[in-house]
Amino acid sequence: MARQKHVSLRRTFIIALISAYAVSALASTLVFIASARRLTDSYVQRVAESRSLLDQNRIKALIGREAALCLKLADDPAIKNWLADETEPTLREQAFAQLSSYQRLFRDRTIFIATPGLQDYHLALPDSFFGQPSRLDPENPADRWFYETFSRQEDYWINVNYDRLLDEVRVWINTIVRDSSGQVLGVAGTGMELTAFLADLVQHDETRVTTIISNFEGQILAHPDQAITEFNARVQRDEDRISITSLFPDKFSKTQLEEAMSYVRAHQPADFAMDSRPVILDLKQAGRPLTLAVSSIPELTWYTFVLVESALFASSLEYVPFLLAPLISLTLLILLVLTLLNRLVLLPIGLLTEASRRISDGDYNITLEVPRQYETGLLAHAFTEMSAQIRHYTGQLESMVDERTKELARSRDHILESIRYGKLVQTSIMPSAADLASNVRGHFMHLQPLDTVGGDFVFFQPTRDGFVAALADCTGHGVPGAIMSMLGASLLNRVVDTLPDAGPSDLLAELHRLLCRNLRAAQDTDHFENGMDIGLCRYQREQDSLQYCGAGLPLFVLENRASAGMRRLDGDQLHLGFSRSGKHLSFRQHSVADASTCVFVSVSDGIFDQPGGERGFGLGMQRFGSLLEEMTERKDKSADAQALGGQILEKLKAWQNSLAQRDDCSLFIFTPKKAIER
Repeated sequence: MARQKHVSLRRTFIIALISAYAVSALASTLVFIASARRLTDSYVQRVAESRSLLDQNRIKALIGREAALCLKLADDPAIKNWLADETEPTLREQAFAQLSSYQRLFRDRTIFIATPGLQDYHLALPDSFFGQPSRLDPENPADRWFYETFSRQEDYWINVNYDRLLDEVRVWINTIVRDSSGQVLGVAGTGMELTAFLADLVQHDETRVTTIISNFEGQILAHPDQAITEFNARVQRDEDRISITSLFPDKFSKTQLEEAMSYVRAHQPADFAMDSRPVILDLKQAGRPLTLAVSSIPELTWYTFVLVESALFASSLEYVPFLLAPLISLTLLILLVLTLLNRLVLLPIGLLTEASRRISDGDYNITLEVPRQYETGLLAHAFTEMSAQIRHYTGQLESMVDERTKELARSRDHILESIRYGKLVQTSIMPSAADLASNVRGHFMHLQPLDTVGGDFVFFQPTRDGFVAALADCTGHGVPGAIMSMLGASLLNRVVDTLPDAGPSDLLAELHRLLCRNLRAAQDTDHFENGMDIGLCRYQREQDSLQYCGAGLPLFVLENRASAGMRRLDGDQLHLGFSRSGKHLSFRQHSVADASTCVFVSVSDGIFDQPGGERGFGLGMQRFGSLLEEMTERKDKSADAQALGGQILEKLKAWQNSLAQRDDCSLFIFTPKKAIER
């Protein structure tokens, strides 16, 4: 035989380690890059979210104080009294004194009040008090804020507007003044210069972070680029203003932004003091990846947008030193492992391999010199001792093997001889040819045990008025099944002798009682349950009738040959000898008239359970019955039991094909004689 090609273990280990190193390095790199990317994205998102919440709080802190002061001003009785009667000088003087005290409290020390009656607009600046009022004109676009405040029907309205008197853009808080009945008396409030407002809200020192504010229509109110803010403040038509979505020309990014704005507005908190949780988006602007946090300030009808560039945390090149450190460590570790592996494992294994080759060639004089402080040294020492033991045993092995082989052969022959003799004993309990010839016109009996002996048996005993015939399937097969069949046949002989005139039902009930008593299943060994399935027939010659009872087994009846009919008599689903079947059993009894004109076919479960066919399924009781019906249609081949039995065996062999037998298989066919032969 050709020797197998030698493969170097050292080379295999080196290739395996290098491969493992390459895979580990690649996996580590990919995991590191993925982790760094997730860390960067998480950091950027946290920056965007925290900045969004910070901007909300700063806006609320800035606007909230001014709005609360405006609401207090609008509720002042002196101001309400004057607005209810603008022409009264005393009321005017009291109201202006109150307005002067409020002016000192506002952030920009700017205060205004406008009356719907005379449509006068009074404005006080930080360095001056109210002068000559200006007249409001509904046709003047610059005065649109006044009339829009009334149309909103809100307590206050915050807007960014260009003031034509001051010639500057300001943030205005417009508060409606009402009397006790809710009637609108006028509009009062304050204004903040836009430059300072932007410095507090959108102008900050954080690089790569941008804050933008828009109204709920998406029109930008505040932007780090002051030109955009002033443009929107001066434009009169809403459709001409710059919107937040116009900053994202990419269609996908624009759609994502619009959906986020709708979601934030729909889920905005009802309480002004509560923060609006931002929606985080990953967008692109001019090809640059951005993380955008969108939140709302519902009381102001504003959106806040925080744009954070993804490169805020670190660039990819900055991760290289962190990646090189574990790769260098892994390289040094691989080199150390290779060195130790070569010295402590591979070299000693090479010596052991050579020693094994010498032993395979028949050379047992081997001594290996390997340091014993390591496991390989201990293995080499054990190998040396083993070779010495092999030398010792080789001389005696052949004689020991011959002796054991002869002993096994003798034991096997003794066992087989006992089993073959047991088959002869089991065959002796089968029906005698004389009894069958005297009582039936034709019969066919086929017993095919799974092993040399089995648990199936056929019973036949003549009586005064006919005979009793049965086919039984005992639990188990092989030697245990044979023992059960011997016990069952013996007890059945006893029952028929004791009850010669009893019907099949009484015979089976008595057989069950005797089996339970002899096996003692319920009394001594609860786990040991044995018994049998049986189909039992009693033929009465005078009446030419056959009575049948079954415990688990059916009986097939092929009626007179003229009609070629076939029917199946089902037995009860009971099993004799089992304690779970109960102590006292009762069986259904079937009767067949003109029995001498019929052919009776009894089979054991082994035939029904035999796998075969195209799919390897069991034959089954239904398919066996169909097989009988097909054969009875051809009268020339089904004229007697012998021919019918031969056909059944051919069909069963064709069904089984090449599949193995699973259980003992038995078949008993007979046709009663109406007149006995002496």
